[in-house]
Amino acid sequence: MTKNKYGSRYQCFKCGCKFYDLNKPKAICPKCGADQSGAPKREKSAHAAIHKVPVIPIPEEELSEEIA
Repeated sequence: MTKNKYGSRYQCFKCGCKFYDLNKPKAICPKCGADQSGAPKREKSAHAAIHKVPVIPIPEEELSEEIA
């Protein structure tokens, strides 16, 4: 994968503006001027949670009845 010529992509934690850091040492929002290094840590999103479905065991008697 090649490195992006625009640098890393950010979304400002104050105003929500999406921008690239243009490979500069500090990522500063172009709209509100907020330094992104002081951004609060993100919480785990609901999309990242994996819901496990319980597996219901089927008795062998039922399996043999379906096959025969």
